[in-house]
Amino acid sequence: TQLNALGRPVEIMGEWAELWLGGRHYHSALTAAAQAPLVPGSPQWNLAAVAQTVRYHTQPQQNAEQFQGGITRQIKAGPNAAALVGVMGVWDHAKGQRAGGDRSGINVYVASEVRIAPWRLGGRWGVTQWATRQDFLPGLIDEKRRNKLLSASVQAEYPLAPGQTLQLEMQLRSSNDTITLYAYRSVSWGISWNAKF
Repeated sequence: TQLNALGRPVEIMGEWAELWLGGRHYHSALTAAAQAPLVPGSPQWNLAAVAQTVRYHTQPQQNAEQFQGGITRQIKAGPNAAALVGVMGVWDHAKGQRAGGDRSGINVYVASEVRIAPWRLGGRWGVTQWATRQDFLPGLIDEKRRNKLLSASVQAEYPLAPGQTLQLEMQLRSSNDTITLYAYRSVSWGISWNAKF
């Protein structure tokens, strides 16, 4: 959806996601995002904001509200190719008794897209680094938790009907954490059906 505010076109997007792992309902997420040109009439530089609420059904102490705000740069490489670079501040508010409490940090990412009819192919690389506001477990682990997450993904999207697409995705993640329980490397594959209204 596009609105006009303060003399700028503002693009607004919403997303609702449900995730099941091992046959169990793992988490629900509701996301709202908005972006607007930094300078009216110049769409290459944009202000961007994302707000998300996440509910973990098996670990309610991890429930959180997450906010990101920053700037992005769009780069066109012809009519069928583009790239996006972004730098965002990250704020994560714990809604339960999560160890370490609230978190804050930074997210830097690069995304690219190319269209080879009828496919849309994309890739993304990013690094997110954050630290908790409080010690992780006072009296047991008297230090703030610090995390650095590297991620890379590739996607292929195929149109099924107007407003509907089939998306295939592979994602690589590497988490370096001061609490070794949360350090990991993973590879995941996904398939999804997307509809726009």
